[in-house]
Amino acid sequence: GILRYWFRSVEQYAPWVNKIHFVPCGQIPDWLNTEHPKLHCVNHVDYIPEAYLPTFSSHVIELNLHRIPELAEHFVYFNDDMYINSAVAPTDFFRKGLPCETPILSILAPSAVSDPFVHFLCNDIAVINKHFRKKDVIAKAKWKWFHPCYGKYICRNLYCLPYKAFSAFYNFHIASSLRKSTFKEVWDQESELLHNTCKNKFRGLNDVNQYVMSYYNICKGEFFPRRADMGKFYTIGQQDELLYADILSGKHKLICINDNPRNSGSIGYPQSALIRIFNKKFPNKSMFEK
Repeated sequence: GILRYWFRSVEQYAPWVNKIHFVPCGQIPDWLNTEHPKLHCVNHVDYIPEAYLPTFSSHVIELNLHRIPELAEHFVYFNDDMYINSAVAPTDFFRKGLPCETPILSILAPSAVSDPFVHFLCNDIAVINKHFRKKDVIAKAKWKWFHPCYGKYICRNLYCLPYKAFSAFYNFHIASSLRKSTFKEVWDQESELLHNTCKNKFRGLNDVNQYVMSYYNICKGEFFPRRADMGKFYTIGQQDELLYADILSGKHKLICINDNPRNSGSIGYPQSALIRIFNKKFPNKSMFEK
């Protein structure tokens, strides 16, 4: 019930956007103005190779994004729980033709045996360590790895510096700045791995996900440093009042509102509260609504 507010946020805070590629699987909200010239509704069959369809895996949907007709070389990828929360400029996402990134090193620390996400991250890092030497990557672009705009997160890079290989990257869970050419390069380099991932109808433990594209840009040094406080990740059922205050104040430019079914009572109950808060922030229909 809150998707319409994503479109309102784009209209209000990113009017410079050229095109929105909306990628459902045929499910078009009845309120959506599909005739708007800035909007391109994309079905899975429009860009995902037939061999991978039907799919119920987000990895297949994401790893083939570069195949979307009319997609620009430089694009920003939002999940459906990510919102623009205050005014953004193109330079918040790309500078000098490079994606803006916050490369913070981390350590994988699984907290649940049943959580498959750690497997995906581990597989992503395996690809990175296959193609890059950590020592060379950091030496080539030291100023990008220890830029003051990262604030306290620089400490993480210092702590992880002695380790020979990459263990993990800290994920901020906000919209991703991506390039089609990166997707094509990774597909060329790891065609078998990506093909096997995309053959899976559901997410599998041997999959990689779209994070590998960002990691690839970072390790090639083809990125521009971005502030660590650009966005904020929230999980429903945890610090909801801080989330609501952030929405109303626009403290962070980007926010992610994650629904976590492992939190007792987290499903359903905040919907009316979120709608009320979002409607207060964005009370008017956007041009993307009928």
